[in-house]
Amino acid sequence: MQSNPDSMVTSALHDAHLRAALGISSDGMVCLDRSGGAVAWNKAATRLLAPAVDLVAGSHLAEAFVEVSVFEDLRARCMVGETVLAQRLDVSGNDGRRGPVLLTLVPLGDPGTTVLGCTVAIRDISEQTTGQEALAEGEARIRRAEALARTGTFVVNAADGSAQWSEGMYAIHGVDPATFIPSIKTHVALAGEADRAVLENLLARTLGGETLPAIDHRVAHADGTRSWVSIAVEPRRDIAGRVLGLSGVCQDVSARIESEAAVQQALERERQVTHELRQLDALKDEFLATASHELRTPLTSIMGFAALLSTTDERAELVEPIERNAREMHRLIEALLDQARLQSGERTMIPSRFALAPAIATLLTEHSELIDGRDVVLDIAEDAEIEMDREAFEIVLGNLVGNALKYSHNGSVTITAEVGDNDISVAVRDEGPGIAPSHLEHVFEPFYRAPGAALDAPGSGLGLAIVRRYVEKHGGTVICNSRVGAGTTFTLTVPWQSEDPKGS
Repeated sequence: MQSNPDSMVTSALHDAHLRAALGISSDGMVCLDRSGGAVAWNKAATRLLAPAVDLVAGSHLAEAFVEVSVFEDLRARCMVGETVLAQRLDVSGNDGRRGPVLLTLVPLGDPGTTVLGCTVAIRDISEQTTGQEALAEGEARIRRAEALARTGTFVVNAADGSAQWSEGMYAIHGVDPATFIPSIKTHVALAGEADRAVLENLLARTLGGETLPAIDHRVAHADGTRSWVSIAVEPRRDIAGRVLGLSGVCQDVSARIESEAAVQQALERERQVTHELRQLDALKDEFLATASHELRTPLTSIMGFAALLSTTDERAELVEPIERNAREMHRLIEALLDQARLQSGERTMIPSRFALAPAIATLLTEHSELIDGRDVVLDIAEDAEIEMDREAFEIVLGNLVGNALKYSHNGSVTITAEVGDNDISVAVRDEGPGIAPSHLEHVFEPFYRAPGAALDAPGSGLGLAIVRRYVEKHGGTVICNSRVGAGTTFTLTVPWQSEDPKGS
């Protein structure tokens, strides 16, 4: 019987086509005989199995795999006519690393006849495995991040309102992933009753293509508790711009809401306390002003009658303490009145410019009973001027000089002035015991007196507070520099209100 030439050509072309396909395929193909020895193979098989075995005629393929016995079981199944599909094994390498592959074993021979061998297809899945591992690791990181940040993500399908939730969404809303079916409807139902309309409106408008600001809403849990969630959503669009659905992020913000509420409550309490303190302060000022005015009248009578009595020599010794204490009471009452007027804002400053040295000399004359022969040095230029309310100046310098004389005992007091381009500074320095650093920051506080100060000199603790208030009303400052055992210096600085004193 003669062979058909066309049939032979077709068969040759078919064989050539198969060889070419096997040659360029990335899958390895190995043909095994009944004993498991290699009969034929392609280049891809050589490349895939090279780390484990050198493919030569008769090579046993099982030696290429870490799981030798597993491969032999698969080959045995194939040799009885079973086609074994997609079995994962690892190709062993000389460096100890493994390369994952998928094996498919197909028996060779017509169905129902004796199996002559098998064809093993080997597919490299290392990149796929690496990608799957990276994806799984990324998902694990996302789950950890969601758990730490108390966040969750979700997507909604615009067609039917169905949704897909991350693990964080279930945790935030306190529902079981096994029983809860996420959708727009079930999502809205988890919100607090008062917030459902707001949440539903946000989701509906986003599905309509709008991008709206995030909102906070309450979540009602099955156990009756409530939490706060912040939700931000945006539309999902196809390449043509049509809205496919939405994607969103939720975060449990209960701690933030509770903190804000606590801060608000604290601020409200602080406002209430401040209001009450202001009321008490106003009552105190009113009391001080009223008491001072009421005390003035009888005190004036006492001082007047004491002056009449002192004209008799035999009574002068008895009257002197009355006059001295009356003057001290008068000074205290005036200090209380000054403090009350300054606190209430009733005291209006009318600055004027006047010569400094003569004004201080007048003050020293008025404090002659305190000076009593003490050494008070004025180191002030004759043309030096100051611009202040005259009465305020007398009160300020009177308090500073009075304190210096009281606390310096037998030491000297020096008063100096320095005229600047924009201001003038007046310093009152004494040689008293000094003030400890821990008390310096408090000396200008009303009624503050350093421990032991009352033993050195009587006083109300108002003088320096009044000094500071008066100086500040002129836009100036007053500072205290002191060193224990080396005296104290008070320096007040007030700016010029009008033209430069030097005419520059």
